[in-house]
Amino acid sequence: MSVSAKILPILFLSLVTLNAVSCHRGRDPSKPPVILALVNGVPIREEDFRFRVALEMEKYGDFDTANEGDFRALKKEVLYRMIENRIIIDWGSKKGVALFDKDVAEGLAGLKRGYTDKEFEMMLEEKKIPLLKWRQMAEEIILVEKVSKEVLSKKVAVSDREVSAWYKEHPAEFRTEERVHVRHIVTDTPEKAKTLHDRILKGENFAKLAINHSLSPDRSNGGDLGYFSRGTHPKEFDDVCFSLKPGQVSPVVKSPYGYHIFKLLDKSRPTQIPLEEVAPRIKGLLIKDRAKRARASWLDEIKQGAQIQVLEESLEQLTF
Repeated sequence: MSVSAKILPILFLSLVTLNAVSCHRGRDPSKPPVILALVNGVPIREEDFRFRVALEMEKYGDFDTANEGDFRALKKEVLYRMIENRIIIDWGSKKGVALFDKDVAEGLAGLKRGYTDKEFEMMLEEKKIPLLKWRQMAEEIILVEKVSKEVLSKKVAVSDREVSAWYKEHPAEFRTEERVHVRHIVTDTPEKAKTLHDRILKGENFAKLAINHSLSPDRSNGGDLGYFSRGTHPKEFDDVCFSLKPGQVSPVVKSPYGYHIFKLLDKSRPTQIPLEEVAPRIKGLLIKDRAKRARASWLDEIKQGAQIQVLEESLEQLTF
């Protein structure tokens, strides 16, 4: 999934609900901003960190900063994510990976979908979100994703042979269950059900009788329950419906909901879905799993070569 389709909308939804005042909540303006960490000599400053923490708290709704354990964990999570982004960007810079105008345009296009440039800027202004700060954060995430994608694209390729092997190893996941397509009529007494059952057996239209006499909400479409497999309806339904033949009408059946009459319209047997139909889905699953493991391994590797200094005391003392 692309940056604009996955990461940026999450960023956007958080940003547009953020009041810029929250970015400076708890900071003493008389004191200079503190440095919370150094990554390869580059500082992560209090102002940027507060902005990210405020966004994260907005995602959780009414976050309780008084809960010291949760808030400490949140602060560390945000800081280490910022550190990780810095490490990835530095690594990408050494490898010559950079953002081009096309990358930025494509990444930001998802955020402005449905807006003109002017409308988008007005929206940010209304929410008191500094455009420059929003732009810097968005470009950072676009660059992190570009570096990661260029690295992982070489590590997560999945061949047709691997897709086929996975399909053969997991046949049950691509097998459709037996299903039945049924109409039913439900009444509140056995007497009413028997009367309707007799009328059906004499040739009256089942769907019309359901519309006029059934107590079930689906009576409006002739009691059509559609296709269903075992275990999705009450046991009484399964026991009767899966024993019928297409066109056959059941006897009166009692369930916790009343007294039913069923008519089987169709029955589909279990089938194995062809590989051709599910190959794209399998490939996506394998790529996602492989990318997750490859990214974790790659990050561990590049962190080994990074100089990281976290100022734990400054982090602990930071209040909001």
